[in-house]
Amino acid sequence: MGSTVPEDILLLFFDLVAHPAPLPWPDAVYDCERATAPFTLASVCPRWRTVAISTAGLWNYFGFPDLDRAQETHLPRLRILLARSGETEVDVVAYWPLTVMPAITEIVDAIGKIAPRWRHVNISASATYATAFSEAFRQQVLRRQWPCLRSLSLSLPTKIVELPLAPRLTSLYISSSNLECLDALPVSIPNLTRLSIFSVRSSITDQTLLAFAQQLTELCILSSTSALPEQLILLPRLHSLTLAKPSYLEHIRAPSLHTLTFRINDAIARDLLVQINPSSAHCISVRHLCIYGPLVEELVFSLRCFTNVVQLTVNSSSHVRRTWPTVTGFRIYPQFFAALRFSRSDSMPAWPRLKRIHLGRLDDSRMDFARELINFVVFRNVTHESYNTPEDAGALRPDKIEAVTMGFEGAPEWFVSELRRLFPPALCRSSSSQTL
Repeated sequence: MGSTVPEDILLLFFDLVAHPAPLPWPDAVYDCERATAPFTLASVCPRWRTVAISTAGLWNYFGFPDLDRAQETHLPRLRILLARSGETEVDVVAYWPLTVMPAITEIVDAIGKIAPRWRHVNISASATYATAFSEAFRQQVLRRQWPCLRSLSLSLPTKIVELPLAPRLTSLYISSSNLECLDALPVSIPNLTRLSIFSVRSSITDQTLLAFAQQLTELCILSSTSALPEQLILLPRLHSLTLAKPSYLEHIRAPSLHTLTFRINDAIARDLLVQINPSSAHCISVRHLCIYGPLVEELVFSLRCFTNVVQLTVNSSSHVRRTWPTVTGFRIYPQFFAALRFSRSDSMPAWPRLKRIHLGRLDDSRMDFARELINFVVFRNVTHESYNTPEDAGALRPDKIEAVTMGFEGAPEWFVSELRRLFPPALCRSSSSQTL
């Protein structure tokens, strides 16, 4: 049958198979299906092989999982991709291993030589490979221009002094022990709209922020030691902000802010109350509140000033993103959801507009908070229904919780069954996460 399919239909089929919808860059992770698709298509029959080999765009995904595994397969695969991808723009996802291996230098050199063809790139290297990797990366990559690059995620264990000119780059995540390239970003990357920074020794300056102020839509500063801006920074288009230092929020003005994410530790979680001004305009604009870290009771009282939150996303693990520095051992305490309940005499319920709760990736497998989460959902929805008398007309009626979703498998069966009982069947959809 394969030999009778018209070539234009075959090419369309190849394109659909080889380019599935990925995770948004630069959050992309290794896609095994996309990496193996061209090799699978080329092995069906001689005609398919001929068409596949002549289609350069089919071979433009340079995806490598943990390179300390099955290392013997990477170099032959890389050589085939280099030969068959022609001059097409390429996507690269690679995680360098925990141990130094001779073949890795050759892989870095080969990928670096095609840096002018990079389109979307996510590269991460471990600290144990710092010296050898950094020199190869500096020689082959950082000294070349990136004319085709749209998004870049770099997580490197060493100092980054400069980045090449990348006029089309709009999304940058950069993690390093020391960043000396930040002040030069407006020159090398003039069209940046999404910026994420993690560095324990570097701070983004007011000058750099002001240079991007009119165009930034997403900003992520994941350094608790980062210096605060010396002046109020207006970011008119910013709709997503991620912070490790909540006090940073008081030094920017973002009238379009929709999603606010805190990546915090235990000390910050219990001290948030003194770091957020409840009269801030952000408390009105934020609709999606995300918390990465320990969920303690104090957070409810610290963050209840965000009165228009519609969705709450909670994660006790920072592994949601591969390139984020590892922080483990956080818990979601039962008291967190217990504190969300309120009595009818309260003038302001916690997050009265809250409708959706998403449980992201968790390090705490005990899920001892599950019972209190169920109790909160029941209490909130019963309270919603109770506001039905004329004297309640002026009261602040809390919205019903409409959905609870989970981005992981293995939740206790009783918990899954209880949520399915609470929510209409229409909310039970099959997806990559458990939706209840």
